[in-house]
Amino acid sequence: MNQNIEHLHFEKCESTQTILKDELNLRDSIPNLLVSSGSQSKGRGRSDNKWDSIENSIAMSFVIEPNSVLTLTSLELGAIICNYFHDYSLKLKWPNDLLNSQQMKCAGLLCQTYKDKILVGIGINYGPSQILERSQQYKFGRSHITNKQINDSDIKIISHSIYSYIINNRLTSEETIETWNSYCTHLNQKVEIRDDKRVDSGVFKGIGPNGEALIESKDLITKVYSGSLFLN
Repeated sequence: MNQNIEHLHFEKCESTQTILKDELNLRDSIPNLLVSSGSQSKGRGRSDNKWDSIENSIAMSFVIEPNSVLTLTSLELGAIICNYFHDYSLKLKWPNDLLNSQQMKCAGLLCQTYKDKILVGIGINYGPSQILERSQQYKFGRSHITNKQINDSDIKIISHSIYSYIINNRLTSEETIETWNSYCTHLNQKVEIRDDKRVDSGVFKGIGPNGEALIESKDLITKVYSGSLFLN
């Protein structure tokens, strides 16, 4: 069923997330609200990292109902976006990165709770840019999804289309786990997950019922709930 969307689009802005929060603070109710832009000067990624705006990229933030399992929401969205871009063979890297067919990062997700809703920020490297280069520090560099050049009008149309697809093609918790695992680029591969306090190494066996990484080592499964994943 199609749902009405209120769409605020800006050619340039500081942050679509900031605009979204400001709008919601002025309202008594929260509609299907989408904020999009082709360029933002203060975009934010995971762990307070900066998400750089580059040419042919899309920044979008929106409101969404949580998955029935709250912690699966961002993984559900990653799986839905892979479904949306099914012609481009995208893959997923735990927890919230999307990779193109060359195994390079082309999009990222950020979710946070607000009242009884989820605020979502997505940065998408949609088309080519001279800035995108393979990182020497990590296995996964940065690249783009398509070879298409896009203008401001295209960005508005594409971001609206993505949001509409998401709200009309939600997944159950069971479907989320199955679909996410099917898109995982490192399933059954040796990985290392690092955070500030610990390092877990082993074979990635998929995600568990709460979105946690299941790491097998010496015939034991360890559940890892946060961190950055690297291929061994």
